[in-house]
Amino acid sequence: MWYRHLPPLFLGLLAGLFDATVASWLSGWFVGIRAALPFVILLATFSRPRRAILAAIAAGVAIDVLQPVTGLVTFRLLFVIAAITLVARLYVTNRSLVGSLTLGAIGFVADRVALWVVEAGIAFLNTEAFVEYRPPALLELLWIATCIFLAFWVFAAFTRRFMPLVSHR
Repeated sequence: MWYRHLPPLFLGLLAGLFDATVASWLSGWFVGIRAALPFVILLATFSRPRRAILAAIAAGVAIDVLQPVTGLVTFRLLFVIAAITLVARLYVTNRSLVGSLTLGAIGFVADRVALWVVEAGIAFLNTEAFVEYRPPALLELLWIATCIFLAFWVFAAFTRRFMPLVSHR
């Protein structure tokens, strides 16, 4: 059953490669388009934590290796998964659109807090390191919300998971 781990690993690697290469060239309104963080948030929200962890490790290692910044992306993405899983198990027990958007916001905040901790550590150690550039908060939050909405739309269009229980004749 090892082959079940290949799709999240491969897609996480593709998301990390996209963030490290193509997304770093974008400018203007498109600077907020990243793939790794929304993908990890979607996996942590809708799938098992093991799949999200594999995707986070693949995406984070790809970004950490290919970008010349000190962002510790792998650890930040794992922190995002831990925060989403904790909040999902304790408070947001359903996966409605509002619950998923809430978990997406929690993941966004967890990523920003982890980035702030990395920046504070670099400043404390007084090292010459480039810190990862992040797009404006509102732009990135809207991108994550759009990704979650599109995932719900696709789930509702191709599955019966979000259909009403009562039939309307």
